[in-house]
Amino acid sequence: MERHPYLLLAIATLCSGVAPVLVRYTGMDASAIAFWRLALTLPAAWLLIRRLPPLPRRDVGLALLAGVMLALDLVLWFGAIRRTTMLEATLLVMLYPLLVAAAAVIWEGQKLGLSLVGGFALCFAGMVAMSGITPSAGSDAVGNGMALAAAAAYAVCFMLLARLSRQHNVMLVTFWLLVGASIGALPAALVFSTTFLPPTGADWGLLAVQAALSLASYNASNLAFRRLPTALAAVTGYGQPIIATGIAWIAFAERPGLMAVTGAVVIALGVWLTSRPGPARTAPASAAGGTAE
Repeated sequence: MERHPYLLLAIATLCSGVAPVLVRYTGMDASAIAFWRLALTLPAAWLLIRRLPPLPRRDVGLALLAGVMLALDLVLWFGAIRRTTMLEATLLVMLYPLLVAAAAVIWEGQKLGLSLVGGFALCFAGMVAMSGITPSAGSDAVGNGMALAAAAAYAVCFMLLARLSRQHNVMLVTFWLLVGASIGALPAALVFSTTFLPPTGADWGLLAVQAALSLASYNASNLAFRRLPTALAAVTGYGQPIIATGIAWIAFAERPGLMAVTGAVVIALGVWLTSRPGPARTAPASAAGGTAE
């Protein structure tokens, strides 16, 4: 099988891992950052699709729904971090690849080989190690529920994107995804942010960089969906904390501990194991009917 879908996922994971680090430099509340990093993608995304034939109305609705689910994931994730422990919030939200795999088996009829199951197990074990083994005080049932709901919301978004990207031009899918996500994130930004508009030119610039990374990430991952089964694409999400940890080490001198490094190595082994040649390494047949990339 062609190897470049894995390169596309690597690009998407790199962009997703870099963008959150920039949040620390942006002098705004997280909900406002989430809105602007989505909304600022729209002019460039529209330029990419302005000459393309439109999506069918029903699929526009599905892409908008995927965007709303993405916004809901972000809002719930930020809320979970504030209410419960970082360990629980991180582990629970990172259940989304497992939810995607279960949905792929049920709705797409995908068969999970031993390497894919083993890769999922290694990746989740690595996440446990990176998050810290010893539970801390401050666990909150509502916060944990929010993290689980965030995982479910992103799993729905992931499944919808995988289906639409196999049937249509991925730039069209990405555009409507971002429209829906911007609309979905706006209420939270208005209600929960003390500063809605970026206060300085530097903040606008950082948001523009985050928007560019988001657009690149979603386009790359949507392209990969056309050639990879959904569950296999989902497992690469576990690479994001590795990248974020590495950049935080360089940018903020936050040197990871032994458990974090061990967890990163275990995750890398899990992702490598899932990418090994074997059964169920191609996307469903619907990909063949998609439009040009």
